[in-house]
Amino acid sequence: MKIKWEKTFDASHRIYKDYEGKCNNLHGHTYKVIIEIEGNIDERGMVVDFNLLKHLVHDFYDHKIVLHEDDPLVECLKKNSQNMVLLSQNPTAENIARQIACNVMGHLEIEYITVTVYETATQGATFTLHKGENTKIEWEEINYQ
Repeated sequence: MKIKWEKTFDASHRIYKDYEGKCNNLHGHTYKVIIEIEGNIDERGMVVDFNLLKHLVHDFYDHKIVLHEDDPLVECLKKNSQNMVLLSQNPTAENIARQIACNVMGHLEIEYITVTVYETATQGATFTLHKGENTKIEWEEINYQ
């Protein structure tokens, strides 16, 4: 059985590591995330509880600052108790899609997940992860509230 889930969240980010261009400046987006999951239906009649996806995706990123873990802004933002998501790679749409796929896959018994992340209405990235595949991305969530 396949399910599909869509949600938006608001977050800011900047591309810091090995990047020169206007996206090196801290800026925000209303991201749109589309997730497709294939898995077995459980005893409740669900492949996945949509509330769990809201928690793992929307609540994880909404109104947070998403940065590379080595970004010099991190220390300043910690001192000012700002909520952040720190990635081991640049917080591009590609890497945010990968992080979401890995996080959701780690919490569910599913066959595959496809995550599409749009930064704008016309620009996005899609990442697919199958059961048993590994990918190299690490993350940390920092919350002060």
